[in-house]
Amino acid sequence: MFVVTFYSYKGGVGRTSALVNVAYRLARRGKRVFVLDFDLEAPGIDSYGLVETDPNTPGLVEYISTFTATRKVPDLREFVRSSSLPDIAGKLFVMRGGRKDNNYKSALGLLDWKVLYRQRKGFLLIENLKGAIENLFKPDYLLVDARTGLTDISGICTLQLPHLVVLLFSLNEQSINGVSDVLRSIVGNKLNREIATMLVASPVPDMSEWVDARSKCFETARKAMGRPADVVIPYAPFLAFGEFIVDGQGQNQSQLGRAYDLLADNVIAENSSDIVTLLSRATELVKEGQHDLAESHYRALVDANSNSVEAWMEFGKFERLRRRLQPATQYFEKAYALAPADCEVLAQLAQTYAFVDEAKCKRYFGEFLECDRDAQRIDRVSSALLHAGLKDEAVEGFMRAATLDYKNVHAQTSLGEACMHVGRHREGAEAYRRGLEIDPNNLVCAFNLGRAYQKLDDPRAIEYYRKAIDIFEQTRRPEEKLTLANTYESMSRAYLLVGKPQKAIQLLQESIAIAKELPNARIYSSATYERVPQAKFILELSSRLLRISRKNIDINSEKSGQGEPPLN
Repeated sequence: MFVVTFYSYKGGVGRTSALVNVAYRLARRGKRVFVLDFDLEAPGIDSYGLVETDPNTPGLVEYISTFTATRKVPDLREFVRSSSLPDIAGKLFVMRGGRKDNNYKSALGLLDWKVLYRQRKGFLLIENLKGAIENLFKPDYLLVDARTGLTDISGICTLQLPHLVVLLFSLNEQSINGVSDVLRSIVGNKLNREIATMLVASPVPDMSEWVDARSKCFETARKAMGRPADVVIPYAPFLAFGEFIVDGQGQNQSQLGRAYDLLADNVIAENSSDIVTLLSRATELVKEGQHDLAESHYRALVDANSNSVEAWMEFGKFERLRRRLQPATQYFEKAYALAPADCEVLAQLAQTYAFVDEAKCKRYFGEFLECDRDAQRIDRVSSALLHAGLKDEAVEGFMRAATLDYKNVHAQTSLGEACMHVGRHREGAEAYRRGLEIDPNNLVCAFNLGRAYQKLDDPRAIEYYRKAIDIFEQTRRPEEKLTLANTYESMSRAYLLVGKPQKAIQLLQESIAIAKELPNARIYSSATYERVPQAKFILELSSRLLRISRKNIDINSEKSGQGEPPLN
């Protein structure tokens, strides 16, 4: 059990919000997490909806009061509630501050930590509480929300309990100086405990007119604390209106969500026994190209952590990276046995079995679509199935992603491309039409809607090809050569259909020239709506160029009456 205390010298820095969002992220990654609200004067964990509680649910104050009154340690299970959040793969337990009634205030007023610790009962009580949490709930992480300021409780939370203290501070002098003092007391603690620390600046506004002032404050904090902040939590105005678990919806939430993601990652990295930290060594070996050593490391990890979903998943990904698909499926199956409802496990099984066993792929993909609401992940798995030749299943997946993320142009274009690839041109046209409703100046949607209508012999093809040409001529060209080759190849069709063969010829020639600079590349082709090898791409364009050139010569010859000149 790795104990992490979240502490701030002053209030208003988002300490509880940071703790709750880290707890949620850890639990979502399959960890067992226990949250202990030790901010007894202003308990706030209840407000985030991690667990369903009523005002009569007892908590830490009642636990301690029972002990002081009876001299017996009460059954901890009576004071803890488990989370019912639907999207967490692990377990989440919460011990609140206490009941929300007048008895709570009276019980809190009677607590005297100095007396408890003078009689050695306080130290033993906290050690017993920590041991009971570990024995009864077996959490990977115990997260403690500490009271602000310099108090007896803050000493318990920052010195006796934790392996790591997350110190949150705002960029003002009082907060910086207060946290600096606490940081020094932790580093030089009299208990001779090795306690790690993490510095988190929060909340930090990101406004151009305050850049200089912010930089000066960061430098002041660095000098006072001896090192820069490890994580910066941005200021998010919407937090003034309530308590939220932030999960990346909207620009402000995305920025704040990424900061919480980083904070959770850093907490994991500090825990040397966490499987994620242990797996990072194997990842380093893979990056270094030492695959045999990496395999040995993975095998040792799964042998020692046979109940770890993450260990089996990472071993499976490693084997798939080496194109050893059959062993990869076996390791993903091990993860599935441990977490059959985990969407990422199902995703890995479906996209790996797509190249090994079609029946099993369809089975796991069906389970995956039933449970997952992550449009980007569904898009990723559907792309793998399309590449493997499972076209109908892939289209079903793209439709699901487009439905979940119906305001996302990429979701609509992915569906459109899949439909065009399998010849379902009317459905492709609908997807591109929805994409244009979202972004009227989207070149991809405009061109491909014209292409879909052309396949359907719909006269509206000309209208959307012209729209695509207008957008193409008013926007900057893509810098990435693969994209540029595809863009020129595609737009040559539009120019040809609107009666501009010379421009079509020019774009085909430029696309071929770019493609010749991309050996071994696979380039997306509007002929088949798939990536094709460079040689095939160039051959197809060269044939098309020859046909257009001959037809253009015939037309010019008829106009001049001079017959057909020889081709150069």
